Amino acid sequence: MKIELQNIHFKYGQFGAPGKSDPALQNIDLKISRHEIIGIVGPSGSGKTTLVQILNGLLEPTIGSVLLNGRQAVYKGEFAHSWHWCIGMVFQFPEMQFFENTVFDEIAYALKNRQLDEREIERRINNVAGILEFQSDEFLRRSPFRLSEGQKRRVAIASILVLEPEILILDEPTAGLDYSGIEILKRIIIRIYSEKKTVLVVSHDMDFVAEIVQRVILLSGGRIRFDGAKKDFFTQEKLLAKSHLELPQIMKLAKKLRREGMNVTYPVFQLQDFKSVE
Repeated sequence: MKIELQNIHFKYGQFGAPGKSDPALQNIDLKISRHEIIGIVGPSGSGKTTLVQILNGLLEPTIGSVLLNGRQAVYKGEFAHSWHWCIGMVFQFPEMQFFENTVFDEIAYALKNRQLDEREIERRINNVAGILEFQSDEFLRRSPFRLSEGQKRRVAIASILVLEPEILILDEPTAGLDYSGIEILKRIIIRIYSEKKTVLVVSHDMDFVAEIVQRVILLSGGRIRFDGAKKDFFTQEKLLAKSHLELPQIMKLAKKLRREGMNVTYPVFQLQDFKSVE
């Protein structure tokens, strides 16, 4: 699925009403193509969550158009449902909404609501179990409330992934995770991408963003301030500082070594790419 936003404005409450706050989004023009990994970054209150909720159809723009595969989006009726099913969104701390007794039932909940038969439900759950690194059938029988934070996050992602969306949106997916959980999450996102899906990651974690995304969209004050390749983004240090974002730790290290006379790779986003340059 391709998504295009044209001159999007969004304001909570009545648009243009006197004495109200500025719009959450202004003059947003954006294209999301098939098979991308995109990082959406920016300071708190910059409009990131509002933007992805518009992309997901949860919010309707106050002004502007949303095009899905070149077709004007609608917010009611059969087409609206098909749109929402094509884009899955995992909210921040989604495990807070668990309520089923087993991991299997938690993942299967939406599929049962769609009245899929048991064989299809099992097929989909077995498929995502491999992608999400669920170790065994015994894991699927465990209580979702007795898992580690990283395991809970993966169950939450699985509950969206079984719906087979073309686009997956992850809102602050590393929040509350330890190093091991984040490393597993990286592998999972790469696997999801390898399935020809588009992945959008909303995050304040610049180390995570730098390592896995290809493209960065920076929001500030409800406007897009940057949209381009990550290597171009992370070399604009003044822009990062102005947006209250930090360089990834590996780039800070590379800069320090270069100041001390060592000619090392720069920019660099992954440890395995860090090396001396002759």
